[in-house]
Parts: sequence; C-alpha cells; structure tokens
Amino acid sequence: MSISEELEWLAANMHEVSVDMNPHRANYNSVTQEIADRPDWFDDGWGDPADRAVAEKENRLFSVQVYPDTPIGFRVYHGSSLAETIYHAWASERAAREPKP
Repeated sequence: MSISEELEWLAANMHEVSVDMNPHRANYNSVTQEIADRPDWFDDGWGDPADRAVAEKENRLFSVQVYPDTPIGFRVYHGSSLAETIYHAWASERAAREPKP
C-alpha cells in the first residue's frame, strides 16, 4: 500500500487523524529533550523501538494521532520518518478493527 492509500484508509475509518512533524522545534528542544520532558506522551507508540534512537540521532520526529471512534479516546504513533509512522498507525488501527477469532 502507498502512503496516500494508508492515509485515505485512516481518513475513511477514523473519527479524526492528526499528523505532526517536528513538534519539538516549537519549544526549541531536541527530540531527546522533548521525549524526556513528555514521557507520558512518548513512552510507547513507536513502531520499532530502535526507531526512537534514529529519531533522536537525526533530530527528526513524526507523530500520527488517531481518534478511532469518538473525539475522546485516542492513540498516538511516533517515528523518525513520515512514511514509517503513517504505516505503523495504519497497520495498528487496521489490525485493531479486524474481527477476533
């Protein structure tokens, strides 16, 4: 699937989707400092734990926040690249919607 198809699926199946690029820069922080300042936001949601180290090394951070069913409950996904972060959000949300055996 392409990044545009993954985004289209998220748009069609989620209540709301937000994409952030480099939010740490608004506070003049590095990715490392942003993660340290907001552990509750960044402790999970990484598609690959090694990707967190890449984000910190390259000082580049993407987040995709989805509200699956209502404007109240949400999940957030993080990564060092836009394509990988969107893929992780799409794959996780698609799996969550599959019927359980």
